[in-house]
Amino acid sequence: MTQRVSRSLASAVVALTLLTGSGLASAQGMALQPIVARMLTAMSAATAYRIVVDSTISGGGTPRGGVARTHMEMIRVHHGTTTQVYVLMVTTPAKGAVSTSETVMSGTRGCTRQSRTGAWNCHYPPSAFAALTNADPAKALQEAGIRVVMTPTGGRRTIGGQPCAVYTFTESIASGVTLTVHGLWYLNATTTLPVEVDAVGSEALVQGQPPFAVKSTASYSRWNDPTLRVPAVPGM
Repeated sequence: MTQRVSRSLASAVVALTLLTGSGLASAQGMALQPIVARMLTAMSAATAYRIVVDSTISGGGTPRGGVARTHMEMIRVHHGTTTQVYVLMVTTPAKGAVSTSETVMSGTRGCTRQSRTGAWNCHYPPSAFAALTNADPAKALQEAGIRVVMTPTGGRRTIGGQPCAVYTFTESIASGVTLTVHGLWYLNATTTLPVEVDAVGSEALVQGQPPFAVKSTASYSRWNDPTLRVPAVPGM
């Protein structure tokens, strides 16, 4: 259950990133706030980037007084008409063993494995990964029930030498369960590309139980880095 919550929050934080693979036209045609549309357009034009999301999870079904932690890394690289995505998810529960999973997607093909050294499973139909790598952003956001609202604070912050404009935001996903997230987006003041997201979220998975509380920081880097690569999978 902890892993389910961590995946949900990670999805909320990077959902807009995963859904910008089909280019500028779709992003510009979305019924979004101007700042969100500009951010999506800038992300759509990028040829490569990396995201690292670190989260803590408490409450809900975690052991009493326990705090679970998750670490997610995502790489997205665009080669011509093909989008490649790599996702690493490491979950450290309050009690029990650490779990690790990896996913590599290239075009409509994808492979997964449950450890850093295990065998890859590539027996998936093309439709299993097509939505993540080539989806129309407007349609994908609607189908996922994602809503995001950003408000400028007028503040400025320098992160990693990059002058950033600061926005408060609320984001919600209504897909099976309801996840709400709020916090701060830090966007590069010149390019409008995201640099960091500090988020707090909550999700109730079991009726009658307190919701999970999740805190997360996402860092974006290596925009348009030609040396950024998705790990190779034998036979893929």
